[in-house]
Amino acid sequence: MENLLLSTMPLKALQDVIATTVRKEIEQATQHLQPKEATEFLSKKQAAKFLGVSLVTLDKWTMNGKIIGYRVGKFVRYKQHELEQALQKIKTKH
Repeated sequence: MENLLLSTMPLKALQDVIATTVRKEIEQATQHLQPKEATEFLSKKQAAKFLGVSLVTLDKWTMNGKIIGYRVGKFVRYKQHELEQALQKIKTKH
């Protein structure tokens, strides 16, 4: 301990300081666990419409790895922001 400072402090004040410090540390430690923004998932039909392609093309792009599909139960869902990024990549290649 480099700087040790002993002082008298009321119990309530000490509890408040400890609680505030612990709260700040927990917030810092868990900040990366919280999503930055809400993720909107689209169905296959919505994703195909968003991309302006057929369901067959959407399936091909998913199988080829051009876009990522997430299985939710028996359905496949797509993250809208990932579709936007994939669309930009596809457009810049042509």
